Amino acid sequence: MRPSATSHRAVSAPLEPPAKIAPAKAAPAEAEFCTVEELAARLRVTKATIYRMARRGELPYYAIGRAMRFRLADVEAFLNRCRTTAPTE
Repeated sequence: MRPSATSHRAVSAPLEPPAKIAPAKAAPAEAEFCTVEELAARLRVTKATIYRMARRGELPYYAIGRAMRFRLADVEAFLNRCRTTAPTE
Protein backbone atom coordinates (compact mmCIF):
# COMPACT_ATOMS: atom_id res chain seq x y z
CA MET A 1 0.00 0.00 0.00
CA ARG A 2 1.22 3.39 -0.95
CA PRO A 3 1.12 6.21 1.66
CA SER A 4 -1.28 8.94 0.74
CA ALA A 5 -0.21 12.49 0.25
CA THR A 6 -2.15 13.44 3.36
CA SER A 7 -0.33 11.05 5.71
CA HIS A 8 0.38 12.52 9.09
CA ARG A 9 3.91 12.94 10.27
CA ALA A 10 4.97 13.89 13.72
CA VAL A 11 6.33 17.39 13.57
CA SER A 12 8.86 18.12 16.24
CA ALA A 13 9.45 21.56 17.60
CA PRO A 14 12.76 23.14 16.69
CA LEU A 15 15.48 22.42 19.22
CA GLU A 16 16.10 25.20 21.68
CA PRO A 17 19.66 25.98 22.69
CA PRO A 18 20.40 24.82 26.22
CA ALA A 19 19.75 27.35 28.93
CA LYS A 20 22.82 29.10 30.19
CA ILE A 21 24.06 27.58 33.40
CA ALA A 22 25.64 29.84 35.95
CA PRO A 23 29.30 29.03 36.48
CA ALA A 24 29.97 26.89 39.51
CA LYS A 25 31.24 28.74 42.52
CA ALA A 26 34.71 27.85 43.60
CA ALA A 27 34.65 25.14 46.25
CA PRO A 28 35.67 26.41 49.66
CA ALA A 29 39.10 25.34 50.84
CA GLU A 30 37.44 23.21 53.49
CA ALA A 31 33.95 21.77 53.62
CA GLU A 32 31.74 22.80 56.52
CA PHE A 33 30.67 19.20 57.26
CA CYS A 34 32.55 15.91 57.29
CA THR A 35 31.63 12.23 57.42
CA VAL A 36 32.44 9.68 60.12
CA GLU A 37 35.28 8.36 57.99
CA GLU A 38 36.73 11.82 57.32
CA LEU A 39 36.52 12.79 60.98
CA ALA A 40 38.13 9.53 62.12
CA ALA A 41 41.02 10.13 59.73
CA ARG A 42 41.34 13.74 60.86
CA LEU A 43 41.44 12.80 64.56
CA ARG A 44 43.44 9.60 63.92
CA VAL A 45 40.94 7.37 65.71
CA THR A 46 38.75 4.52 64.47
CA LYS A 47 35.28 5.00 63.03
CA ALA A 48 33.95 3.00 66.00
CA THR A 49 35.38 5.64 68.36
CA ILE A 50 33.60 8.41 66.44
CA TYR A 51 30.30 6.49 66.54
CA ARG A 52 30.72 5.83 70.27
CA MET A 53 31.48 9.49 71.11
CA ALA A 54 28.52 10.65 69.00
CA ARG A 55 26.07 8.15 70.57
CA ARG A 56 27.17 9.16 74.07
CA GLY A 57 26.51 12.80 73.23
CA GLU A 58 30.15 13.80 73.58
CA LEU A 59 30.45 14.81 69.93
CA PRO A 60 27.50 16.66 68.35
CA TYR A 61 26.35 15.48 64.93
CA TYR A 62 23.58 15.87 62.38
CA ALA A 63 21.56 12.84 61.36
CA ILE A 64 20.71 13.06 57.68
CA GLY A 65 18.74 9.94 56.97
CA ARG A 66 20.97 7.19 58.28
CA ALA A 67 24.15 9.21 57.75
CA MET A 68 25.99 11.17 60.43
CA ARG A 69 27.57 14.49 59.53
CA PHE A 70 29.78 16.56 61.78
CA ARG A 71 30.08 20.32 61.52
CA LEU A 72 33.71 21.35 61.75
CA ALA A 73 32.92 24.21 64.13
CA ASP A 74 31.33 21.68 66.52
CA VAL A 75 34.35 19.40 66.21
CA GLU A 76 36.64 22.33 67.01
CA ALA A 77 34.57 23.16 70.12
CA PHE A 78 34.69 19.50 71.16
CA LEU A 79 38.47 19.48 70.80
CA ASN A 80 38.77 22.65 72.87
CA ARG A 81 36.75 20.99 75.66
CA CYS A 82 39.05 17.96 75.54
CA ARG A 83 42.23 19.99 75.76
CA THR A 84 44.28 19.51 78.88
CA THR A 85 47.42 21.15 80.16
CA ALA A 86 50.50 19.52 81.57
CA PRO A 87 50.52 19.39 85.37
CA THR A 88 52.88 21.82 87.05
CA GLU A 89 55.11 20.87 89.89
